[in-house]
Order: sequence, then structure tokens, then C-alpha cells
Amino acid sequence: LRQLHRVMPFYDRSIDIVIATHPDKDHIGGLPDVFKRFEVGTYIESSVEDDGGIYHSLQESVKYEGSRHIVVNSPLSFVVDGVRFDILFPDRVATEIEKNTASLVMQVTYGHHSFLLTGDIPKSIERYLVAKYGTKLQSDVLKVGHHGSKTSSDALFVQTVAPTYAVISAGDSNWYGHPHAEVIDTLDSFHINISETKKGTILFLSDGASLTKRQD
Repeated sequence: LRQLHRVMPFYDRSIDIVIATHPDKDHIGGLPDVFKRFEVGTYIESSVEDDGGIYHSLQESVKYEGSRHIVVNSPLSFVVDGVRFDILFPDRVATEIEKNTASLVMQVTYGHHSFLLTGDIPKSIERYLVAKYGTKLQSDVLKVGHHGSKTSSDALFVQTVAPTYAVISAGDSNWYGHPHAEVIDTLDSFHINISETKKGTILFLSDGASLTKRQD
């Protein structure tokens, strides 16, 4: 909520779409409070489920809010205010798939610029996406998989996406040592501009023709 209030005006109490990549606590832990504080039009999630209390609290929050609830079992595309969203994965029912593996993968496109958001997908899914989509994956900005863990960021995948910017979402001094050196080396080998959230909030500004990055 603190981060939302930094980028949204205080009088704006509505959010068009909330998208949960997968039900791990570090990805959905703040969402029940978002539904309490904001009017949410649509909630989108993978079909993978969880037994944890936060997951069930979130499901109850979505139901209480009355948001449109979409569970992704196949590729999905939609446009909101000129911004195109292409959910590329999962492309099947994911109820029996491991949570990270079943993460939503989404490409967001506005004008000439695209962002590829990858949740916590492992290298096996990255390679699957390359085989299925090829150069369609090319994006200006890549949200690096699994917080910069060495379980993600396959070299062929990174090469295919060919981003100008790579963003690593990981806490400062996190227990897992993210981002791992192997991932930084892979990104550096393709001369990609790397930004890490541990150094501050990262904002990308686009008018559809030009793209700038700001870190606060």
C-alpha cells in the first residue's frame, strides 16, 4: 500500500485490474489489503491454488469486492485504455503444476514499447516460451524471473527477449542471495541495462513513442 500511494494520487481509490502471477506469499501477501482500500474492477490469476491462509483471504476479498474474476487456463489478450495485455502462460489448466512453474507470464504493450513480466517461472518454462512464441517475446523491458534466482534467466530466453532494460525485484540483503551472480553475468553478456528494486522504486514512463526510466 505504501508503494501504491507513492505513485497514485490520494483521491484515486480505484484500480482497473489486479493480476496475481501465482499464490506465493511474497507475491500476494499485500493484495487482501489492496482490495480493502481500493475498488478493484477485475482480478486475474493463474489456476494454480494454495492451501495457505493468505490465498484464502485473498479469494474471500475478491468475492466480497465483487470484482470480475478471471482464472487463466489458456492464452488471453485484452486492451485497457490503449494498453495491450497478452497473457502468454499458463496455456493449460495449472491446478496440478508447481506454483512457480505455473506463474502468469504477461507481455504489456503500449505504442512501440513492450514489457515482459515473468513471475517466478523457471528455465524450463522460459525455453518452452521461446519454442512457442519465438521473437514475439522481444520486449524493451524484462522483469527478470524469480527475483534474479539462477533457476531462471536462461541465456537463450534472455537473448530472444533482447531487452534494453532488465528489472530485478529483490529485497536488500534477502535470505536467498538474489540476484545470483550467474544471472547478472548472463544479462551483462548481452549488454542489458540492469536495475534492482533494492536500490529504489523503478518507474518507466512512455508516451508510446519514447521510453525513459526513473529510479527513486
